[in-house]
Amino acid sequence: FGTALALIPSILISTIIKERELNLKHMQVISGVSLPAYWLSNFIFDIAKTYIPITMIIILNYAFPYEKEHSRQIIWPLLIYPLAIVPFTYMTSLCFNSDNAA
Repeated sequence: FGTALALIPSILISTIIKERELNLKHMQVISGVSLPAYWLSNFIFDIAKTYIPITMIIILNYAFPYEKEHSRQIIWPLLIYPLAIVPFTYMTSLCFNSDNAA
């Protein structure tokens, strides 16, 4: 499961940096989108994208249980993982100028 969870921030950060490189946010702001609406829509969509692999991990965890107690204990950390990793990825994206470097 660790590999799947480690790939989520890399997908999110590449999208954020690619938007910055192509000035997509600037084009949307010129078109009339407010900054709070832009960031809120990105945040909600990124949270939703993150819950897709989380849901698959939970389903696979119950389909092929390693231990019954382990299956129950891992649910809550997986459910709050997107709420932590998406803002962290947004903040760390400011450290990079290139999609390849991130």
